[in-house]
Amino acid sequence: MLTERGRDEEAFGILTSAVADRCVSPEAYYLLAEVLTKLGRLDEAEETLRNGIALYPHVPNLWFLLGQTQNQRQQFSDSETSLLKAVDLGYTVPNVYFALSTACVRQGKKEKAAEYRKRFSEVKTAGGQDTQ
Repeated sequence: MLTERGRDEEAFGILTSAVADRCVSPEAYYLLAEVLTKLGRLDEAEETLRNGIALYPHVPNLWFLLGQTQNQRQQFSDSETSLLKAVDLGYTVPNVYFALSTACVRQGKKEKAAEYRKRFSEVKTAGGQDTQ
């Protein structure tokens, strides 16, 4: 609720305490990384996601957010790998294909990028929703 109200610093404090106290869940790692991203702390967001994935390797939205974070950090090859892992785990919301397209175009993989853009359009048209 705090992040929805623009109170990211407060959310950061609560989530950091929860993770430090081992009151963890995949959602806690996801939300903490999301707040860190909003605060521009991409290195810490990536580290948080890697820690979450170490505990919850089969949670696709952690892989998705890791891929997005890696795109922002211009780690396009790593991003592609993370995003494909999210897809392999069943995460097929439109934005995963958009992010894959971005990662591929930045690596010069134009044909792959076009495939992912097409898939993005198909999933979006079919009513795919972006959710965590």
